[in-house]
Amino acid sequence: MLTFAVTLYATGTTTPQAFAQTSTPPAPHKPVSMAWTNIKPLFRPDYNDAPSGLAVEFGYALGAEVGFDLAPYKVKDFEYWAQDQQDGTSQIIPMAARLPILDETNLFSNVVFTSEVRFVVPVENSMGFDPGNLVGRRIGLISPSAGSNPAHYPDATLVRFTNIRVALMALLSNEIDSLSTEASFVFAEANAARVGHRIAFVGAPVEILERVVVLHKSRAELLQPINEAIARMKADGRIDALRKAFQLRVPAAAPEVLRAPVAHLPPWTIVEGQNVSGFMAELVQHLAKRAGLEIAFEPVSVDA
Repeated sequence: MLTFAVTLYATGTTTPQAFAQTSTPPAPHKPVSMAWTNIKPLFRPDYNDAPSGLAVEFGYALGAEVGFDLAPYKVKDFEYWAQDQQDGTSQIIPMAARLPILDETNLFSNVVFTSEVRFVVPVENSMGFDPGNLVGRRIGLISPSAGSNPAHYPDATLVRFTNIRVALMALLSNEIDSLSTEASFVFAEANAARVGHRIAFVGAPVEILERVVVLHKSRAELLQPINEAIARMKADGRIDALRKAFQLRVPAAAPEVLRAPVAHLPPWTIVEGQNVSGFMAELVQHLAKRAGLEIAFEPVSVDA
């Protein structure tokens, strides 16, 4: 069932119920309203302007597990989305961060998954960016969302954006020095824009983010069933499958030194003891320097 669901999403034919997996129909509850707007990858319109995205898929799966119909409706922007969740017009946000603006009128489920807020920079600047010294640095934030607390960025000039795609373009256009937000979301958006190879993550995590289900207090009766459903979906792998389907991952850090085997093949590579030169060796060294990487050649025999 999971493999089938991921395949459907990858080919663009997933249905909102693709990640639902229940053996018996649970007791029905009243429909649960969910505001949505274009907040990728949580919410986005499909080709028919219907809601899709990570939170939508997870919301439908939760509904199937717990026994409620998800009732999504579109709002103008983030401000309307947050306001509706505050006042109860919207009753659920699947896979949301614990935003302080929602504390007073909402409940939070157990953790669905954790992720990291990281500094992201153009790959050519990765060696020269020091997360411990932000004096004079222009740091992009997606506000109000993960990583947007100004206390994390002393002495920096903060530049606020409304979405990751716009912030990424500003980063790659050198309008800001770094972007700090949820790393897996940035990488997914960068890959979708075909610029994933142009960014790098540097430094330790700025913060560890917990994604939860935000439930308006008017629907408090659903909190325990939702927590039980989250536990089942973690145990059977559906939450991991959903994250993989939306490419929510962060590339592993490059090793401090890249090791490259070379054989004596003049004029491309010339091996004299432990010294390596030649056209290809110099080209590789030049590319590694441009990418901010250190490379070490390891001589091998021609037959290796």
